[in-house]
Amino acid sequence: MNMFEFLKPQVDVQLNMPQEKPRDIDSEIDWKIIDQLHNAVLIFSKNSMQAKKIMFTLLGIFVAAMLQAPTLYVVARWFPVVIGIVLLFWAFDASTYYYQEKLRALMDIRFRALKKRYSEEMGSDEYTLPNSREKGSRVWRSIFNGSVVFYPVIVVVVVTCWILIDKGVIV
Repeated sequence: MNMFEFLKPQVDVQLNMPQEKPRDIDSEIDWKIIDQLHNAVLIFSKNSMQAKKIMFTLLGIFVAAMLQAPTLYVVARWFPVVIGIVLLFWAFDASTYYYQEKLRALMDIRFRALKKRYSEEMGSDEYTLPNSREKGSRVWRSIFNGSVVFYPVIVVVVVTCWILIDKGVIV
């Protein structure tokens, strides 16, 4: 016996940690699929952000070129190109948003399957999408969601300038 043995307290600690239930193979597969779907959603989101950066860069180049134009009529010739670029990027952005929502809905299906198996551990019924969003028009939301509100604004501004230049209001 060590002479300092009496300084060590004799504690018999038993932790009452809840035992984690072993997951079955179906649950493991569901979690893996949820992870893969989530990664795909992140990729679509990054692609959408990159597309917005590219579009604004292109618009900046067009604005700089238009400012160097000798007349407003030369500027007005570029408006259809600008509108085309904006509409092209808007369609791309809407499609990425659409697929993000589709993937989130697929994730929710897996979450619900997990909830059926582990009903006491899982809380909310809404996981990645609110229940109200599953029933609405996904296409309409993709075209007119909060992250693409600047596309119609740019189109309206360009068309308005085009009309004003064409009618001779802006000279």
